[in-house]
Amino acid sequence: MKNTLILFVVALLNLSCSSQKIIPIVQSNRYSAEVSSQSEHYYFFAQYYIDPEKKDIIDLENLKKGVNRVIKDVNYSGYIILDIENKVYKELKKETINHKNYKENISMFVEMVEMVKVLRPKAKVGVYGFPFNFHSASQKKQNNFEKLKPLLKTVDFFAPQIYLYYTTKERSQDFFDNYITDNLSLHFEYAGKLNKKVYPFVWYKIHPYNKKYGGNIIEPNLYSTYVNNIKNFRYQGKRVEKVIYWEPSKKTIDIDKKIKETINLFK
Repeated sequence: MKNTLILFVVALLNLSCSSQKIIPIVQSNRYSAEVSSQSEHYYFFAQYYIDPEKKDIIDLENLKKGVNRVIKDVNYSGYIILDIENKVYKELKKETINHKNYKENISMFVEMVEMVKVLRPKAKVGVYGFPFNFHSASQKKQNNFEKLKPLLKTVDFFAPQIYLYYTTKERSQDFFDNYITDNLSLHFEYAGKLNKKVYPFVWYKIHPYNKKYGGNIIEPNLYSTYVNNIKNFRYQGKRVEKVIYWEPSKKTIDIDKKIKETINLFK
């Protein structure tokens, strides 16, 4: 009887865990009131604010002005995501911890996050694309924990991207399953070492890296699989609690309709 009760409790816990929905974090001021009420919100600061003159630097003064202009409420308590993919980022990604510019590059990223946290101390600050997305063993090696640790310690949450780069015409179902599981497993491994949350970026389009299909809306069956793989992922009892929903500045579809579809899939 005791064993039966234990099994019943475990089953209830598993059911409860699997039924927990994922909350989308969406860009502020982009969606209808109905959608916004079902989501959390973020502000996104990319090259225009961080390296406007494309000098391959992190321009803290310009970013400071941008944050103060865009987020006027000093008590803002939502999410702020920083994204710079210039030479500083590329060297951090491709080179080892022994590279001549490593200390300077990682310090610039850390200083950027620390400055924004001072400007908006109640906000939760993350940096897009860390840890790095990968499709192969060689790409995975770019994610050296010790190399990324100073930045990963500084952010409030991890904001890696798990976009799809291929269609079902190009890759098998196993490929997509493994891709999502392998990436999330590494992200959660690193997050566990630092007691951080993982809120991956998701998108409803094929990544522009794909020269033939890039920019196309992901086909419905694959999109459903994509979302469900993220929803059902577990790593040592932990799961994805929230996702960051990417939306380009230029609208090409009914964005409210698409986010509603996504919210339903994540329930």
